[in-house]
Amino acid sequence: MTTKEMVYNCDGRLKTITKSEDIFIPTTEWLQYLNEAQEMVFRDNLPFNQENFTQFDLSTTTRNNLAALIKDKQYIPADSRTTTTSKFSGVNYIFEYPIDLKYVDVGEVNMVKNGRTVYCRVKDIEPRYYHQNRKNPFKKPNAEIVWRMDYGSNGKRYNEIVIPEGFTLNNFTLRYIINLPCLDYESDSLLASSLHIDIVNRAVDICMKAHQNNLYLKQVAMQQNNERE
Repeated sequence: MTTKEMVYNCDGRLKTITKSEDIFIPTTEWLQYLNEAQEMVFRDNLPFNQENFTQFDLSTTTRNNLAALIKDKQYIPADSRTTTTSKFSGVNYIFEYPIDLKYVDVGEVNMVKNGRTVYCRVKDIEPRYYHQNRKNPFKKPNAEIVWRMDYGSNGKRYNEIVIPEGFTLNNFTLRYIINLPCLDYESDSLLASSLHIDIVNRAVDICMKAHQNNLYLKQVAMQQNNERE
């Protein structure tokens, strides 16, 4: 449903629950509650205890629910801030994250060696793991898996991709989830339509908690007036 329809349904649900037609919540306030509710629903669709820049393991249902928020960014070697080669770990590339990135989903590398192109998955590691295992022939990057580290500061963050020695990087594709845009009358929710009712219901719950005393007094006053009549 559109944002306007969400506001309309919030208003109708609130009046149904309170059994009052006189309760008025300004549109700007409804938008505030809807944005809070949308953020809650968004987070409920993500795995728990997940760092922003660590890869997710999303279910098919979650991917469908967040489909409009998932984007791909493809990097080529020329995009790398620096490129270094080590006889121990392989070749390191450093790529800046997209400015609209909220969470990392998955990564895939396309690389070539002796005319043979391979696609391999990306494994997230910590810098400590890198330094402990970069000389270990059984754990360092190979034709089936490459490493990805996250680091940065001052508002900028970077991927560091490590591919095995002897391979040349064709491209690195980062699939990620963008920041959730705020709702307003000019833009609608990017979450799946199947989640919109949940957003509305939660927005009404948030509203009722914020106005619980006010709403209660209005209901009491109306009941008293009805009894007098």
